[in-house]
Amino acid sequence: MAAKPSKTKYRKQRAAHDALVNLVKYTAGRFDLPMPLDLVPTSDGAEAKSGALLSPARAAEQLGISTKTLANWRSSGTSGLKHVQVGSRIFYRQSDIHAYIARNAKSSTSERGLPW
Repeated sequence: MAAKPSKTKYRKQRAAHDALVNLVKYTAGRFDLPMPLDLVPTSDGAEAKSGALLSPARAAEQLGISTKTLANWRSSGTSGLKHVQVGSRIFYRQSDIHAYIARNAKSSTSERGLPW
């Protein structure tokens, strides 16, 4: 049976983990990179395991639209693209962007969107 790690070793590992998480969060914010959701704590203290949070600039780039268009969609609520607000910052989930693209896929220019 393997010995349990000491409390000191656990604290050092946790401190190193927290420092790395803070570095990734800083870098993502500073250079407008996607934020991995597995580094964003949830309300119950656990950590999410999949996806990424994108800034409006990154989301707009992926959709081929301007950040102003995203802001208009957020304020009007008509696009169907969900966003996440953390404090005063706005993010878009990568999975929501993929779902939005899938919902709006058409095989013909005469084809209308889905009724729901």
